[in-house]
Amino acid sequence: CNTVTQITIPDSVKLINAGGFGGMANLTSVILGSGVEVLGEQAFAYCQKLTTVILGHWDWDNETMTESSLKRIGKQAFYACKLLASIEIPETVESIGGYAFRQTAISSNASTGIVYVGTDNMWAVDWDINILFSDGRLKDGIVGISEYAFMGAMTLNSLFVIPESVQYLNRAAFYKSQFLGIALPSNLKRIEEYTFCECPQLLDIGYMKDSEFVFGLPEGLEYIGQSAFESCAFLGLTVDEAGYLQDREITLTIPDSVKTIGKFAFSNCNNLTDFSIPPTLKTIEDRAFFEKNKDVIVYLPD
Repeated sequence: CNTVTQITIPDSVKLINAGGFGGMANLTSVILGSGVEVLGEQAFAYCQKLTTVILGHWDWDNETMTESSLKRIGKQAFYACKLLASIEIPETVESIGGYAFRQTAISSNASTGIVYVGTDNMWAVDWDINILFSDGRLKDGIVGISEYAFMGAMTLNSLFVIPESVQYLNRAAFYKSQFLGIALPSNLKRIEEYTFCECPQLLDIGYMKDSEFVFGLPEGLEYIGQSAFESCAFLGLTVDEAGYLQDREITLTIPDSVKTIGKFAFSNCNNLTDFSIPPTLKTIEDRAFFEKNKDVIVYLPD
């Protein structure tokens, strides 16, 4: 198969299995048929000469994609396709797996490093490490952020705002990111395991209310997963006018809606040591507030 340079998938095909065309050394162009619904994991991974991908029926006269049935792009579907610089995602797509465009020219280009899906049903695609964001915001309409999507990412702005449309922050979505502050969507229900784990510069976590940032967790949040904020050592500090880190007296109030706090959820958050727990909380797992160097004050309900 290493002599093949172009592939056109017939309209009758609905599924491309995991690794179906992975590692084809000379493949430069792929056109999916209008019937393909699923691209499996690593479907075209390591096709290092791949430059053109059309995810549906292509109208050659008008040079537009006219029809697509694609719903899911699997994990690492185009991983390490280093020459792939752009791609049009059909509005039919509902989810894009982790690392789908990792180590491509898409994910390493700051101006086009994130791919938006459709207009009403969008999904954030992975960035490479140390991408700089121009305004600290994501496009409205995104419904979910995939696993490890912003691992190690950083921004020039002090606050990274997650749009209100986002319903899902998948596992480790911001693992080891370099953000100073993150505004969560006010209607977020779950913070999955390792979502903000080991974010070494994170000072603020909160949400937007009347266009103002509020420190804390949004009302309506129901679940805080294992190690969700573990080792966010600077969380709770502030920066003074001279640019120095300063302590501030602040209590993180767990919303009444939260039912479960996973193990190590706030472990080793060295500078966030005051927590207020609601009477409605059902489960606090092992070492959720563990701090080996400081005392942690947890205000329990009467």
